[in-house]
Amino acid sequence: MATETFKVANKTIVHENEYVTFQTSQVLEVGQEVYISANRTVSKRTAGTQVPIGTVSTPSRTGDTNTVVKTFFSRVIQGIAKGGTIAAGTFLKPNGNVSAADQLPEYVAAAANDYASAVVINGGAVDSIIEIGVFESLVRIP
Repeated sequence: MATETFKVANKTIVHENEYVTFQTSQVLEVGQEVYISANRTVSKRTAGTQVPIGTVSTPSRTGDTNTVVKTFFSRVIQGIAKGGTIAAGTFLKPNGNVSAADQLPEYVAAAANDYASAVVINGGAVDSIIEIGVFESLVRIP
């Protein structure tokens, strides 16, 4: 998939990218499903409650910073954190608003049994810009 960039008010807000680079928290093998944690590291999925964000494309050791993950994202976007500080690995749903200042979509954390449309890649405080991986389909949060 090619990378595509869109601009609104001279700000880059969307790009498509199947591959994202993460730091690992353990040894990972090619093809293993991984999930993202609050400190923006990826770990292999070992429980049904861990929603995978993709599969490992390059083998890695604990602490490697160049682990490439083929994600299940349709694209990576910027959005505005609402409802409090939102950490990496938090599942999101849009609140239906667009920020007046940045013209970016606003997102809140998805609760148990909600349908999430995205996950945070780089989090931030309330009203700050966060980086979001948008899933190709909705994911029900356990």
